[in-house]
Amino acid sequence: MQLLSLTTLIFALTIAVALGWIILQIGITAFPAIEKFGLGFLTSTTWDPVRNIYGVLPQIYGTIVSALIALLVAVPLGLGIAVFLSDDDGKLQCICRRRCLGSGDVTYCDAHG
Repeated sequence: MQLLSLTTLIFALTIAVALGWIILQIGITAFPAIEKFGLGFLTSTTWDPVRNIYGVLPQIYGTIVSALIALLVAVPLGLGIAVFLSDDDGKLQCICRRRCLGSGDVTYCDAHG
């Protein structure tokens, strides 16, 4: 059990270090733009390359909204599939066969519910 705990700790620390390295590299790469445009570009909606004014709030908003829509679809679907697959006695599967598909294996459904 000690080996498993040590291995898990090593992998967890490796992931933390990799994430820290990624954040550091993004910060180093973004620093010139932040220095030139300031942090106001995060809340600005103006995008004018002619005047060299850039704002990314609409892009950030769009990313967040599309992620929330994806979660609204994926979470109920994933939970429903998890409940369906974890059905131990098979009753839920028989109900789905009978009602959703219109036909079910009568012998299987009679034996299991």
